[in-house]
Amino acid sequence: MMKKRYRLAIIMIVMAICFVFLWPSLNWHFLTPRDQQARALQTREQIRHHAIQRAEVDFQRLLVAAREDGDVPDDLSFLIRDARRFTRDHRRPSPESWDAQATLSAFPNPQSVRYAMKAGIGKKSLALGLCRDGRCSLALTFPAA
Repeated sequence: MMKKRYRLAIIMIVMAICFVFLWPSLNWHFLTPRDQQARALQTREQIRHHAIQRAEVDFQRLLVAAREDGDVPDDLSFLIRDARRFTRDHRRPSPESWDAQATLSAFPNPQSVRYAMKAGIGKKSLALGLCRDGRCSLALTFPAA
């Protein structure tokens, strides 16, 4: 016959396992802000529009940094890698330091800078998951601006 202590231990273990499996749902419904939930549930067209807007804002920040002879902002450091690739592919001399002006001048035109920014935003924002009703889903989320 099982003692009460063992029954209590088994019930506590089962409850802990249930909590572990329910934590992602609890986190989503109660701890994730509503604006992040809404952004995560947007359509692809809305996400594309958000990426374009974000790239334009980041491009303006990069232009301001270039005018002030500043460095590339930390969240746009992925552009330095793309600028190095453009410089190497077009066989141009590489600058000694990659500040904002050097990064902008490495790209052939402003549109290619915006395209690289949209691609960089997309790389940071892919999240896969399952819906609550069991269907597979793809949730694209973008970091808050």
